[in-house]
Amino acid sequence: MNAARRNERELIDESVLTRLIDELYGHRDAVIRFAVSFAADLPSRCRRMRTAFDSDDREVLFEVGLSIRTSAQMAGARRLAKDARALHEAARTASRFECAREVAAVEATAAVTIPALERAADRLRGL
Repeated sequence: MNAARRNERELIDESVLTRLIDELYGHRDAVIRFAVSFAADLPSRCRRMRTAFDSDDREVLFEVGLSIRTSAQMAGARRLAKDARALHEAARTASRFECAREVAAVEATAAVTIPALERAADRLRGL
């Protein structure tokens, strides 16, 4: 397995999407739409997260972290789910400096997860 494919597997666990297809009785199109919609929606969630951080709105930061985490888990976006969990936890108890670090981590991971998720959806279309 080449390094690029290995890095992508660290971002997206496609077996999660495959299991979701099974759980939805083979409705592959629904899972593909979910993955593509989540990827398309990530930039707006990240903007909302950044706005919440900039205005020091911990409640919204907590909600956005939870929202990204939940969707990322459903999509098999492992690293994004991990980073969003850290943000979600930091929003409740951590310093502003620690929250800044977690916001930056989610933004960076989201940026590489979006195309990886789109490629995973393309591969699901080819199954």
